[in-house]
Amino acid sequence: MIDASQFTPRRLKFSTIRSIAEKFRQEHFEDPDEIPINIEDLIERILKIEIRPEFGLLEESKIESFLSNDLKTIVIDSGRYYEKAHEKRTRFTLAHEIGHLVLHANVYESITFSEFNDFRDFRLNLNEDDLDWFEIQADEFAGRLLVPRGKLLDEVLKLKEQIESLIKKLNQENDNNEPELTETHVKTALGRKLSDKFGVNSKVIEIRLKREEIFQEIGISFG
Repeated sequence: MIDASQFTPRRLKFSTIRSIAEKFRQEHFEDPDEIPINIEDLIERILKIEIRPEFGLLEESKIESFLSNDLKTIVIDSGRYYEKAHEKRTRFTLAHEIGHLVLHANVYESITFSEFNDFRDFRLNLNEDDLDWFEIQADEFAGRLLVPRGKLLDEVLKLKEQIESLIKKLNQENDNNEPELTETHVKTALGRKLSDKFGVNSKVIEIRLKREEIFQEIGISFG
């Protein structure tokens, strides 16, 4: 079994992760502003990493995917990978593994494992707080990679009048004057509307709207 007792991932600020993701996009895409990005082309053609679907991975291990410790293969549950209904989730999953590649390559290279069970045991033996940091950092990288702030800002600006009309309508219906509830409704609506544009689940859009402080940037108030 791999010893996880000495492993502690770096505590990177979200702002640092976003900067790393932006630099990565500029370096690896001919058109960094193109959306949705072609995540599979990035992985297989540009990074030369194999995507290897594996039957029963999620059912047997409760893990959708993992990056091999030689950084040459992303193993992903075949059911999730091939089913159209999971396409957006799969795109985020693949981007998440690229997050591990970029942010945690030194970790993977230091924990030699010959099969998935070794990696699973390593994760299970990690301190819960360390594991949270490990995964949250990769999620933040994936979110910024798939949903560039500049492009998200552009799309929301196009909808500004509609958003303000929706806010007015919601506030008229909301006798308790709860701006947080209004903001939640607006983020949900934008998540659904922009999901296809970026090729991600609506929840990813909602998270990016909050993390990137998009509403503050364009002067939208919910009060």
